[in-house]
Amino acid sequence: MILDKENGHEMAGSTKPVDAARSGQSDAPDRDKSSDGTIGDERHQTTKSEHNPDANGVVRAMDITHDPAHGVDARKLAEALVASRDTRILYLISNAQIVSSVVQPWIWRRYNGINPHRHHMHISVVTEPHRYDDIRPWDLSALEKEDATSPQTPDASSVPASAGR
Repeated sequence: MILDKENGHEMAGSTKPVDAARSGQSDAPDRDKSSDGTIGDERHQTTKSEHNPDANGVVRAMDITHDPAHGVDARKLAEALVASRDTRILYLISNAQIVSSVVQPWIWRRYNGINPHRHHMHISVVTEPHRYDDIRPWDLSALEKEDATSPQTPDASSVPASAGR
């Protein structure tokens, strides 16, 4: 597990590569981090959320700010994670859509939560410690393939809300 120095809570080990990006130790050090986060705010703390520490005191969620101008297209990142079918993923939320590894696995569906996640993507990892603490790098090869074949990066907000229903 990882100790979040800012908030003093433990984070699932599988979020370590994502945490490095959040800290600016990535290919996009100047990116906007205003919607980045792990621990839930007051609203989250009154609900069931992976942003809250679980029974083991571990936070199993992270938000990553959408900032394509500075190298982080949150929707493309979410799509690459979906393509990876990584067994550590519980669900992702991006651009008013949710995809789960359990419920209608790997199919984007409409997300009707309070926050549509248009300015960031959300990742929650599974409950099993041996999986959520797995620190293997995330397979983002689909992202690399898309970047190599696509000369332009469309904004995540251009994805129609009806996509994937």
